[in-house]
Amino acid sequence: ALCGKTQAAIVLLQHGANVHDLSYEGLTIIQVALEHGHYETASAIIHHGKVDPNQKNAKGESATNMLFANFKTLAKSAAFAAG
Repeated sequence: ALCGKTQAAIVLLQHGANVHDLSYEGLTIIQVALEHGHYETASAIIHHGKVDPNQKNAKGESATNMLFANFKTLAKSAAFAAG
C-alpha cells in the first residue's frame, strides 16, 4: 500500500495478508495507500481484500472520512482557481 504496487498488494491479499492491522502510525491499510496517493491500490485492497473502508484508525477516522476531507479540499481549491 505504501509504495503503490497494486499487483503486489493483490498477491499478498490472495495469500492471506492481514488487512485489519493498523500501521505503526495507527492507519488502516487503505489509509496508508490513500495518504500516498495510491488510489488504484486502495481500490484493489477494498475489492480483493474485502476490507471495510469505514474501519477506524487509531484516531477514530475511516478511509471514507479521509477521502471526503480530501475531496472537500480539492473542490475548494478548484473553486478558488476558477475565480
